[in-house]
Amino acid sequence: MKFIKFLFFPQEMKRFRFMSVFIAIGIFVLSVYALRLPFQVTSKNSKPELIASDVLRVAAFDGLVDETFDFTPIKNSQYRVVNGSLSCNFDDENMYRLYTASYTKEGRLIVITFVFDPHNNIEEQIEALRSEYKTLYSIGDEADTATLDQVSMIAMLAYVERVENPALDVPAFFATKHALTNETLSEEANAISRFSYFGINPVSTQDDYLLIFTEKFIEYQIPLFDAELKPQTPQETLATVNYTSFMNFDVGTMNSISDFSQKFASNILDIYLEYSTVQYTLQAVLMVVFYPVLVALILWLFFRKNGFLKTFKEYYNIAALASIIPTLITFGVLWFFPSLITIYGLVLSVFYIFILYRINLSPVKTEEATPVSNPKQISE
Repeated sequence: MKFIKFLFFPQEMKRFRFMSVFIAIGIFVLSVYALRLPFQVTSKNSKPELIASDVLRVAAFDGLVDETFDFTPIKNSQYRVVNGSLSCNFDDENMYRLYTASYTKEGRLIVITFVFDPHNNIEEQIEALRSEYKTLYSIGDEADTATLDQVSMIAMLAYVERVENPALDVPAFFATKHALTNETLSEEANAISRFSYFGINPVSTQDDYLLIFTEKFIEYQIPLFDAELKPQTPQETLATVNYTSFMNFDVGTMNSISDFSQKFASNILDIYLEYSTVQYTLQAVLMVVFYPVLVALILWLFFRKNGFLKTFKEYYNIAALASIIPTLITFGVLWFFPSLITIYGLVLSVFYIFILYRINLSPVKTEEATPVSNPKQISE
């Protein structure tokens, strides 16, 4: 009963205005952890809904079913993500490995291409073309940014062209592109999607997806046509995901391409939810830890001369105590509306001002005029 009175009644609360400021800070920190919990739990439970709504365009990977696909070559390669890197059981063969799976959903063909490049052969080949171009035109590493951009774009265009035409005369191709402006080169480069790296020509009559597993990250390209079959730019449909502690997969634990593809979809959502949780936590810290400091500071500057409370410490400690009820209310609301953490600031402001109003109107007693290190002395 005394605890309940302490939470609701200003006259009970003000007895603790001289408590250690570390206790006040502890209350706010615990509140952050408490208010993170509903968001974490509800977010984790929402993964099936996020996949179904195709928020991150991973529904196609989660729904992959191809019983004719031979998963043995992938499984035998023992691809694993360990400590942020993709490893395998074969040495660098100066080539990547490509596999294609497909299935039909609602009458529409979905084609997913998986590329494994753990030794970064694609980048090494593009880098070799960069070096060849720089040598041919006497360009050093100290060249200006525009020139180095030109080198990168021409090397990339040469790589794609050589995929289509293995017998490409590279020096002649370089000479043709060297005569173009950077603006023209940029237009050509921006029109190239990752599909072109592998000779894939997407069409609007099917949905083409591409997953590229490199040593340090994954690139995935989604269809170049939207739901209304309108073209989208390659940049709009490309995402790069670095391997993290949440990107853990080992093909040795999987038995089919469906298992692999579903694991990828799950990992992408795990990374997305972890990022969302970090962003949410930062918002919670601003709202729960720093906002009360600002409110307490403003009210202290306005009322310190005429009110019952005189020091900033008193105002801050009362803010911490007054925050318990808003924390409990917000905690309950967040289970139903996980993103509505801003309600904490509103409830705290109203309740804190009410508490200060009642405390500052209260008469000053002799025993209350002296700071007390042990709150029990007041009640004895």
